[in-house]
Amino acid sequence: MHTLIDLTGFGVLAFVSCVCGMIVVHLRARGELVAARGAQFDAGGAKLEQLIAERTRKLREKVVELEKARAAAVEASTAKSRFLATMSHELRTPLNA
Repeated sequence: MHTLIDLTGFGVLAFVSCVCGMIVVHLRARGELVAARGAQFDAGGAKLEQLIAERTRKLREKVVELEKARAAAVEASTAKSRFLATMSHELRTPLNA
């Protein structure tokens, strides 16, 4: 009877040891998967930052272009207003005399 109890204890110890080993292998595999996904995430983040920087640069160039176009439009509007004011004055002056 004493030998049966010793073997049962050994069997339980062996079973627990195997289960612990399987858990360790599983956790190690999950850790490697997490590390791989983290590397992919970092690479994607770097690519995203590069795309954002490029888009920001293009938007800044567009803003400068639009500011130049706005300044030209304001200048043209001012010139038109001056021309119309001058022509109106020139046309009305002889009629008043």
